[in-house]
Amino acid sequence: MIDYVAIGRRIQYYRLKKGYTQEYIAEKAGVSIPHLSRIENGSGKPSLQTLVNICNALNVTIDDIMQDNISASKAKFINKLYQITCDCTTDELNMFTDIIQTIRLNTDKWKGHN
Repeated sequence: MIDYVAIGRRIQYYRLKKGYTQEYIAEKAGVSIPHLSRIENGSGKPSLQTLVNICNALNVTIDDIMQDNISASKAKFINKLYQITCDCTTDELNMFTDIIQTIRLNTDKWKGHN
Protein backbone atom coordinates (compact mmCIF):
# COMPACT_ATOMS: atom_id res chain seq x y z
CA MET A 1 0.00 0.00 0.00
CA ILE A 2 1.28 3.45 -0.85
CA ASP A 3 1.97 5.72 2.12
CA TYR A 4 0.69 9.08 0.87
CA VAL A 5 1.45 10.77 4.18
CA ALA A 6 5.13 9.84 3.80
CA ILE A 7 5.09 11.12 0.21
CA GLY A 8 3.59 14.40 1.35
CA ARG A 9 6.12 14.78 4.15
CA ARG A 10 9.01 14.24 1.73
CA ILE A 11 7.59 16.77 -0.74
CA GLN A 12 7.16 19.32 2.03
CA TYR A 13 10.64 18.54 3.40
CA TYR A 14 12.36 19.16 0.06
CA ARG A 15 10.21 22.22 -0.65
CA LEU A 16 11.12 23.82 2.68
CA LYS A 17 14.76 22.73 2.44
CA LYS A 18 15.04 24.55 -0.87
CA GLY A 19 13.16 27.59 0.42
CA TYR A 20 10.25 27.26 -2.02
CA THR A 21 6.70 28.31 -1.27
CA GLN A 22 3.69 26.15 -2.03
CA GLU A 23 2.68 28.79 -4.57
CA TYR A 24 5.98 28.44 -6.42
CA ILE A 25 5.90 24.63 -6.57
CA ALA A 26 2.20 24.55 -7.47
CA GLU A 27 2.80 26.91 -10.37
CA LYS A 28 5.88 25.00 -11.60
CA ALA A 29 4.09 21.64 -11.26
CA GLY A 30 0.85 22.84 -12.83
CA VAL A 31 -1.37 22.10 -9.83
CA SER A 32 -3.48 24.28 -7.59
CA ILE A 33 -2.13 25.44 -4.24
CA PRO A 34 -4.94 23.65 -2.34
CA HIS A 35 -4.16 20.39 -4.19
CA LEU A 36 -0.46 20.69 -3.35
CA SER A 37 -1.39 21.40 0.27
CA ARG A 38 -3.56 18.26 0.37
CA ILE A 39 -0.72 16.23 -1.15
CA GLU A 40 1.72 17.56 1.46
CA ASN A 41 -0.59 16.72 4.36
CA GLY A 42 -1.30 13.24 2.96
CA SER A 43 -4.99 13.74 2.27
CA GLY A 44 -4.49 14.17 -1.49
CA LYS A 45 -3.26 11.46 -3.82
CA PRO A 46 -1.18 12.81 -6.68
CA SER A 47 -1.36 11.21 -10.11
CA LEU A 48 1.89 9.84 -11.45
CA GLN A 49 2.15 12.84 -13.81
CA THR A 50 1.59 15.27 -10.93
CA LEU A 51 4.22 13.49 -8.86
CA VAL A 52 6.70 13.73 -11.75
CA ASN A 53 5.86 17.43 -12.19
CA ILE A 54 6.41 18.09 -8.47
CA CYS A 55 9.72 16.20 -8.52
CA ASN A 56 10.83 18.26 -11.53
CA ALA A 57 9.78 21.48 -9.80
CA LEU A 58 11.77 20.46 -6.70
CA ASN A 59 14.67 19.10 -8.77
CA VAL A 60 14.56 15.77 -6.90
CA THR A 61 14.05 12.20 -8.08
CA ILE A 62 10.96 10.08 -7.61
CA ASP A 63 13.17 7.83 -5.46
CA ASP A 64 13.77 10.80 -3.13
CA ILE A 65 10.02 11.22 -2.67
CA MET A 66 9.01 7.54 -2.73
CA GLN A 67 11.82 6.09 -0.60
CA ASP A 68 9.50 5.23 2.29
CA ASN A 69 7.38 3.19 -0.13
CA ILE A 70 10.12 1.29 -1.97
CA SER A 71 11.66 -1.69 -0.19
CA ALA A 72 14.84 -1.52 -2.31
CA SER A 73 15.53 1.93 -0.86
CA LYS A 74 16.45 0.42 2.50
CA ALA A 75 19.19 -1.66 0.90
CA LYS A 76 20.43 1.46 -0.88
CA PHE A 77 20.74 3.33 2.42
CA ILE A 78 22.40 0.40 4.17
CA ASN A 79 24.96 0.29 1.37
CA LYS A 80 25.47 4.03 1.67
CA LEU A 81 26.03 3.72 5.43
CA TYR A 82 28.53 0.95 4.79
CA GLN A 83 30.41 3.11 2.28
CA ILE A 84 30.53 6.00 4.76
CA THR A 85 31.66 3.86 7.68
CA CYS A 86 33.82 1.13 6.15
CA ASP A 87 37.09 2.93 6.92
CA CYS A 88 36.06 4.37 10.28
CA THR A 89 37.88 3.69 13.51
CA THR A 90 36.16 1.83 16.33
CA ASP A 91 35.74 5.10 18.22
CA GLU A 92 34.08 6.72 15.21
CA LEU A 93 31.76 3.73 14.78
CA ASN A 94 30.79 3.91 18.47
CA MET A 95 30.03 7.61 18.08
CA PHE A 96 27.90 6.98 14.95
CA THR A 97 26.06 4.18 16.74
CA ASP A 98 25.27 6.47 19.68
CA ILE A 99 24.02 9.18 17.33
CA ILE A 100 21.83 6.76 15.38
CA GLN A 101 20.38 5.28 18.58
CA THR A 102 19.56 8.77 19.86
CA ILE A 103 17.83 9.63 16.61
CA ARG A 104 15.87 6.38 16.67
CA LEU A 105 14.74 6.97 20.25
CA ASN A 106 13.50 10.43 19.32
CA THR A 107 11.89 9.51 15.99
CA ASP A 108 8.43 9.00 17.49
CA LYS A 109 8.68 12.34 19.29
CA TRP A 110 9.74 14.02 16.04
CA LYS A 111 6.94 12.42 14.03
CA GLY A 112 4.44 13.63 16.58
CA HIS A 113 5.47 17.23 15.96
CA ASN A 114 4.89 17.15 12.18
